[in-house]
Amino acid sequence: MNKFKWFVLAACLLGLSATLPAEEATLIGEVVDQGCYLRNESHGPEHQECAARCLKNGNPAGVLTDDGELFTLASTASAFETFAAKRVRVEGKRVDRTVFATSLEVWENDAWVTVPLNKFGAPEREE
Repeated sequence: MNKFKWFVLAACLLGLSATLPAEEATLIGEVVDQGCYLRNESHGPEHQECAARCLKNGNPAGVLTDDGELFTLASTASAFETFAAKRVRVEGKRVDRTVFATSLEVWENDAWVTVPLNKFGAPEREE
């Protein structure tokens, strides 16, 4: 799917979010690219390089929770490229299966590390 179609999809989700009730949510799980996961259930460390490439190319980013539920991260997928296959804790507003992140932490060296987010809920890029 080209970038324009993803933009239209994101705009529809944002419009839908204005009419559906949002609830606070905390998700803990793995960052996946939804294309590979939904097509082949691909995830985990062995899929990290592919997932990073797919996220960079615009496949939607998702969080696969420990109990197997998949949620879409409502943000620029390429911003999550460096988090592919990593364990994260995301807090934010949830509308159905979509989460608008307000905080993000990644599990590194046996501790949660806070990742700064921009105003759109995407990880800040290091310059």
